[in-house]
Amino acid sequence: DTNIESSVPQYIYCDFKRLKQILIILLSNAISYNNRDDGTGIITLRAGASIISDQDAKDSQDEHMYYILDFSIGDNGIGITEEQQVSVLDSFWLHLDNATLVNRGDYKSSGLGLAIAQKLSQLMGGDLWLGQCEVDKGSQIMFNVIAPEDDYPSYIDHASMKVIRGKHALIIDSDSH
Repeated sequence: DTNIESSVPQYIYCDFKRLKQILIILLSNAISYNNRDDGTGIITLRAGASIISDQDAKDSQDEHMYYILDFSIGDNGIGITEEQQVSVLDSFWLHLDNATLVNRGDYKSSGLGLAIAQKLSQLMGGDLWLGQCEVDKGSQIMFNVIAPEDDYPSYIDHASMKVIRGKHALIIDSDSH
């Protein structure tokens, strides 16, 4: 289930690699820990935005409006125990002797995903935290980032789009890893 609120601007200027990585980590976790044999697994993604007042904006010289973009990823999977909630955002929180997860379906993890996602959101001016989490009922992970609205993606030449629409293209990116 996906819900993108109308408050989310059409274009923003941000580090899309970081934002994409956060979403990949959280959605991968939701899929991995939502392995229901009865086919009733549900994953939700919600996004909303609110305008930051001028005095709160990172760069008051910038004429763009800044937004706090709020995200929530939820599932109805195995959940997170109260004991795990205390340290789940710490790096390497999951240890080899953690019998709780082993006894609950042999889920394996390095314990780094949420810590990395939290650090990435902090680098983008936001944070990551646990929402509602209950064993055998699911988990909700929430995060936000700060980004200015953009008039349109600067990397798109709109006049050229009509010429290339429907055509195949090979893109070589020297910055890829």
